Amino acid sequence: MDQLHSFEPKLEHPIQTEALRFEASGLLGRSRGMSTLFVYLVRQSIAGKAPKEIEIAHDVFGRSDFDALQDACVRVYVSRLRKKLLEFYQKAPCVGVRLVLPRGEYRLALENVEVEITTPPAAVKGRRVWRPWSLASIAASMAFLLCLGFILVGATQEDQITDLSPWHQFGAKNRHPVIVAGDYYIFGEADSGENVVRLVREFDVNSKGDLDQFLMSHPEKTGQLLDLDLHYLPTGVAAAVSDVSQALGRLPKSSDRKIKTITASDLSVSTMRDSDLVYVGYLSGMGLLRDLVFGRSHFRVGSSYDELIDAGTRTRYMSDWSETAMGETPRRDYGYLACLKGPAGNHILVIAGTRDSALMQMAEIVTDSKELAALGKRVAGAGEFEALYEVQTFGNTNLSSSLKAVYPLSPAPAALPQSTDALRFPDQMISVTSLSAGRRQPLALR
Repeated sequence: MDQLHSFEPKLEHPIQTEALRFEASGLLGRSRGMSTLFVYLVRQSIAGKAPKEIEIAHDVFGRSDFDALQDACVRVYVSRLRKKLLEFYQKAPCVGVRLVLPRGEYRLALENVEVEITTPPAAVKGRRVWRPWSLASIAASMAFLLCLGFILVGATQEDQITDLSPWHQFGAKNRHPVIVAGDYYIFGEADSGENVVRLVREFDVNSKGDLDQFLMSHPEKTGQLLDLDLHYLPTGVAAAVSDVSQALGRLPKSSDRKIKTITASDLSVSTMRDSDLVYVGYLSGMGLLRDLVFGRSHFRVGSSYDELIDAGTRTRYMSDWSETAMGETPRRDYGYLACLKGPAGNHILVIAGTRDSALMQMAEIVTDSKELAALGKRVAGAGEFEALYEVQTFGNTNLSSSLKAVYPLSPAPAALPQSTDALRFPDQMISVTSLSAGRRQPLALR
């Protein structure tokens, strides 16, 4: 990956000087997407350019068919970067200027700040006057020293993350880690001429088997509803999988182990038993893992997968995404983490969200040593636990997150939980009515 201190000539541009200070702080975390975006914006800003959103999507994230109306990836990462810059200057002293990411723009700029110089009383007489060139010299010197230490700082953080819960449990035994991406089954609807006219995502048709079962009960739909062997991934899943795969790649002896990525629809019982798993996706896309996790969870799924209910306090955590139907801006999303043992003592890590913003925030939290250290204090040594985060959003951009609850998971049952009234899910409680009634609904995420 490109790093800022590889620029030539070195330390001649004030944006680069501040960028080096920020990069050396470690606040970018281990997210390759965040680091690549930052380096890209630094280079473009030094060159006097302000790239457009579509240019960033193509150059940084490789989105050749980018659609700004459907894909919020650039806005999400830019918002996170802006938040990281603010955090940096709250903790680190300024030296006359600070680096900012102006609202509504995709460029970095320098903002002047007042510098207050204080001296001890004994030094007031004949004290030296600090001039702008002196401050610039100090800034260059500090950046040079930070530049020399950047590699050591980065290595320390990479080593830390593998020692923190929940990552330290992976790689303890000779098992190959498997990333399970939460996907969704879609099928085709054909016209009278058997031409597929649209793709359908139906809430409770989650496999070819479900579609076959429906067609057996509604033979008049045969020929109209077609299995196309298609699944899709939400945008946030792809971005989160990228971050998680890098974390797994830093595990001890990772070079000796092949990291495999599969979709939840392809997860088999044997893989769930024999491999260390990392699920990355929506709460509604967990597939076989759903009963295993929620059979031991302190939370229950409410009337939809946008709602979690604390079984002890009866507190309801409801995402605001349903309000988009009324033209209101979403305000709140929820992310969920769980670390537990599988059927054969293997390790399972669940990184989930009700929607894209929360999911991407969870991926950032579990790949950041500081966030993991804070979570570790709340976990207090529990090997199996779950945590719920509230994520404040603006559209598809996450603004902040806060840890709402942490619980140890209940003991593992002798067998997987059965489908009972106490453990039912939205897609088990709703019958397929829209298809049998002939109503057409647009493809939509749950």
